[in-house]
Amino acid sequence: MRKIIVVICMMISLTSCGANTSEDSGKTVLSGHSATGTSLRSVPSGTGEDAVKKEEITYKFNDYEPIRYEDVAWTAMSEKMSKGEFEEFCEYLPALTGESVVHWQGDEDGDAYTEEGFQGSDKTIRQIFHMLQGKIMSVSFCDMTRDGVKELIIAGSGVSYPYMIIHKKESEFYGDTYVRRQFQSPQKSGYFWWGKESGHWYRLTFQDERFEMTAIAGITEETKENGKDREKTYYIHNKKADAKSYKRWEEENLTGGIKEYELASLS
Repeated sequence: MRKIIVVICMMISLTSCGANTSEDSGKTVLSGHSATGTSLRSVPSGTGEDAVKKEEITYKFNDYEPIRYEDVAWTAMSEKMSKGEFEEFCEYLPALTGESVVHWQGDEDGDAYTEEGFQGSDKTIRQIFHMLQGKIMSVSFCDMTRDGVKELIIAGSGVSYPYMIIHKKESEFYGDTYVRRQFQSPQKSGYFWWGKESGHWYRLTFQDERFEMTAIAGITEETKENGKDREKTYYIHNKKADAKSYKRWEEENLTGGIKEYELASLS
């Protein structure tokens, strides 16, 4: 458990990220390094330029256990990230705090998941967690689309779609959701596995404000005619490959799992 005393000024100057007001809470999240690891209440208006307010904030890191979305102390991430990583993280703070909505991807043929009520809509991440009645576990960064822009990856618990990928384009945020089986073992190289014994390594692209998935390499496993033995068929770029070529592809392209960051919970 950590405690800090925060001094809030009406005309405070913050480094790196500035201040963002979170949705529905009357709180201000100070996202500069000078206010590391705290979520703060806003100062009442009319108090004057020199007025200050002190408030004790306590928080603890969750050890990757699920916590309520509204309890996350987002700026505590500066304790877990390098300065450069935290600056990249700050780019997504408006979406995380609810200052900005996310444009959630819908199905091109007419929202396949309309029962969930958010695909194809503009809603905050917090609203989605409330709708799905889930909790958040960790966040990650990776250039999944290989376009030079790192996406924010959110891992949740107790929700239909435990993985969210958020892409920032200029000042807008675009998101898509994935079930657990769809988004396994995400790699630093941008690949992720969809399947069980049979499945494929996929890559994402982001074009025309949409994510697209493409299968790059994979395995199909079927039972032989004797009903006992299993037979594997390997594919690379939709062409059959032998086991040795497939193994070489994995060694060259699967560069290790992405780094997950545990979150801090206000208490």
